[in-house]
Amino acid sequence: MSTRPEHEQYRDALAKDLRAITKCQRRNAKLNIEQATNDYGRAFQAHAASQIKAGTRRDLSFERTTLYRHLESKIGNTPLVELHHVLPNNNRLFIKNECDNGIGHSHYDRVYISLFKEKERLGLIRPGTAVFETTSGSAGVSFAAIGRKLGYQCHVAIPAGGEKARERAIENEGAQIYLTPAERYVNGFLEFIRSFWKAHPDYVFLNHSMGNILGRGPGINETAIDSMGDVADEISKQLNEFGEIKLNFVLSAFGNGTNTLGIAKRFQLIEPQASICAYEMVLSGVGYAQKYGAEAYKKLLDQARRFSASDFARHNMPGTSYPGIDFPAARQAISLVERVVLVADSDAEREYQKVTANTLPGEVVKTEFGKSRKYGRSAEAGISVAQRLAEQEQGKSFVVIGYDRHDRYDHPIIKDARRATISILGGQGKFGAALEARLARTATSIKATVDKTHNREIASGSDLVIVTVQQHNVETLLKEISPTLRPDAQIVSFAAGYPLEHISNITGRPAARGMADPWWNVSAVMRGAGFSDANFHRVFDGLTRKQTVQVNTDRELNNFTVAISYAFVVLLRNRFGVMNNSDEHLEFIAPKIGMSRMEMSGFLPQCDPNELIVLAATKGGVSEAIMQTIQDEPNIKPARLFGRIEGISMAKPERKSLSLSQTQSVWQLIENRAMLRDDRACPAHCFDSRRSVSVVDSARGGNPDVAAADKRSAANRS
Repeated sequence: MSTRPEHEQYRDALAKDLRAITKCQRRNAKLNIEQATNDYGRAFQAHAASQIKAGTRRDLSFERTTLYRHLESKIGNTPLVELHHVLPNNNRLFIKNECDNGIGHSHYDRVYISLFKEKERLGLIRPGTAVFETTSGSAGVSFAAIGRKLGYQCHVAIPAGGEKARERAIENEGAQIYLTPAERYVNGFLEFIRSFWKAHPDYVFLNHSMGNILGRGPGINETAIDSMGDVADEISKQLNEFGEIKLNFVLSAFGNGTNTLGIAKRFQLIEPQASICAYEMVLSGVGYAQKYGAEAYKKLLDQARRFSASDFARHNMPGTSYPGIDFPAARQAISLVERVVLVADSDAEREYQKVTANTLPGEVVKTEFGKSRKYGRSAEAGISVAQRLAEQEQGKSFVVIGYDRHDRYDHPIIKDARRATISILGGQGKFGAALEARLARTATSIKATVDKTHNREIASGSDLVIVTVQQHNVETLLKEISPTLRPDAQIVSFAAGYPLEHISNITGRPAARGMADPWWNVSAVMRGAGFSDANFHRVFDGLTRKQTVQVNTDRELNNFTVAISYAFVVLLRNRFGVMNNSDEHLEFIAPKIGMSRMEMSGFLPQCDPNELIVLAATKGGVSEAIMQTIQDEPNIKPARLFGRIEGISMAKPERKSLSLSQTQSVWQLIENRAMLRDDRACPAHCFDSRRSVSVVDSARGGNPDVAAADKRSAANRS
């Protein structure tokens, strides 16, 4: 006779204890447990955790733990970027790029990696188990993508008549799709779950939108709620990197309430002054009706209260609230939301006018979908809401969640767009390797050269070729690959100082020049004739924390490059305590790279200073020239220094680099006078610290005296 699963045994034991305490009948006790499934789920999780700690229950194997850690490294810590000149009245807008999560490319990556891991730890599922989920689309992509990587058989129910882009994305991850009736939308899920589970009793329902860890019951899914709380933690931390900014407004698409509740609960603890504003489509004002009353919603739709949300056709923002299912997270979230704002695109406005014969109420925010080449419709609507709210505010900060990507929606502007194959020539270098990791989330295929012998081969199959080699190697590289390029290929060069006109002339292809600092704070681009908007957005949307600056001439881009190097050296020397009048220099530099003086304090990461040194004095580079100039004239004025270095940056590729003795003297100055030491590990966005020793040795020319100084410095740090 087979033994029942432990969670069932534990459930019965819990029911027995509850019956003894309440002195009620077993039937009532069981019903009580079914209705309070979150209490049961928490109790079971605590019970399992205590068993693992005591050694009576096996935790995940080393192999599974390693796999989960690998996947978790691709999820979370998504960028917070500022969009400039979007809001009126000196208000500032920030977007949390949840679409940059590295597996399913939405905030649901956080939810499903947690759900799979927790259920697997509790023994509820194991690799090979058939699991299923219901979704309007975005959740299904993350569910299928993560499930496939973990070895699960995934089945997804999605309403018919929805976004074909989402269906394709789910099927591309190997999941089986089941279409529920279009006219029922998400309300068709209940019938599907009952019939599907009856036919497949061994399948496990993950149920991200409600229920306890067992996927049962009407309670909230606390694992999912906690996962969304991490988004709030990151926003609070990342906002500090922009200076002393107080968080005023957070805008959240209401949906089933899960993401709003998770974010609101966490902000209530860490940023209690922040106002949480939910938004949803006017045609399905579930949250609005819960917040202000069903009669208030009907009155807004029509003074005679003739209509409700069920009278309207399906809208164009899938995943947001829809009348029908009573989601428990939505009920809880509404008490933490300060206001609910209704939005409408042009299709929703036409539907509203057709049904009610009225014009759209003035308090409804109008938005248009498909304008962004990066963000999906929920984020576009959030930006429109921020613009409306900002009209009544002055100098406030607004944060919108960039939930998913534009290519998850069927819109005329983007429905025929395909993702590009991108090659990075010079990918074996530090910047090329970092850029590859940065862009890997936006390209169907991205290839970086391991060595230059593969340049022609890789470039020949690419829609977009990105050049990251040093300036003096650009011409040779371009002449080598030009005969093999596709007719419609385009070029982006990150090589400092190499003119755009030369790139276009050699390759005969549309081209652009770009520049960014190594830690993705700021970036600039110069676009040549014919360089497409699509490729511009592929590379530069969200590339850096600050929005990419567009310039018109090589000289402007070169000056931007000089300013980055200038900031780099001043901050580096300041960290080592060997920089005079640093504030004067930073005040001069900040506006040249589009940052405030306060933001400059977070320009360099807090990592081992030797990592920064490696990047600061590339032999023959602008940074090295700045370093040497400051050493020669410690009190030099910023304008004089910038003018002198600008001349170097505009020189021809064959310009002579600083001598070896000059380079060594710069290094020794810093080594001998270093005052600040920070031996914390370099964060993920720093370059690979394993390459430090060889690069430092090369930069210092293998000088034995300097090598000895290195050893003494390392010993002191130890």
